[in-house]
Amino acid sequence: MAFLTSFLSSLRHGLTGLALGSVLLTNPSLAAPTQVSSRAALPAAGQQTVSWDVIGGDFTDAGAAPTSGPVTVTGASGFTVVQQAPAGSWNGDFAPGDSALVMFDAGSGNFTNGVFDIALGGSWAGFGVQVAGLFLNRPWEMDVFFYDTANVLLGSFDNLAGITTDAQDGSAYFLGAFSSAGDIARVVISGLGQGAAINQITLSARAVTPTPLPNPATLLLVLSALGALAVVRRRA
Repeated sequence: MAFLTSFLSSLRHGLTGLALGSVLLTNPSLAAPTQVSSRAALPAAGQQTVSWDVIGGDFTDAGAAPTSGPVTVTGASGFTVVQQAPAGSWNGDFAPGDSALVMFDAGSGNFTNGVFDIALGGSWAGFGVQVAGLFLNRPWEMDVFFYDTANVLLGSFDNLAGITTDAQDGSAYFLGAFSSAGDIARVVISGLGQGAAINQITLSARAVTPTPLPNPATLLLVLSALGALAVVRRRA
């Protein structure tokens, strides 16, 4: 009887561990950020929009580390705030009047090169921004990297391609990402080349994701083992 009790106790711990392991392996919070196709697809919970017009109007020198809300952008020697034509000086496919941050040094009058290294001032579940290259109707390609607060790489989107036009209709390429762990703290956009631009950034707070239940068959085994152990203990 002691042997049977010991066996069932071991079985209980083993199956319980199996069930918990099943939960951990299927927990979507362990996944890398996934791509999102539009701002509307980002979680609405705790959503915040970071706009560049707080720095100034069309053709405002933003320096090498412009900040709006919790967001700070570095990665080039200079940035300038512009507005999409026809209201402003930027000819592209952002929505009319959109404020954008462009790799341009208003002081020297030169386009700058580098990356958009975007620190988000905390951890977020959703990130979204539209991007554009300087040269119209010329294909571009970019790579995007996502990091947590410890600067650990969470994942990347590689070889994303698009074309910038002068449609002035909000059709600029949308770059969006979602992490169910809510751990996106820094985004680096590279490859767009000199004079590239981004418009307002949308951030979403962490979404609550229910923890998946164990597989029904695994749960049944656990319950059966615990039931058998209870019977043994009553007879002992």
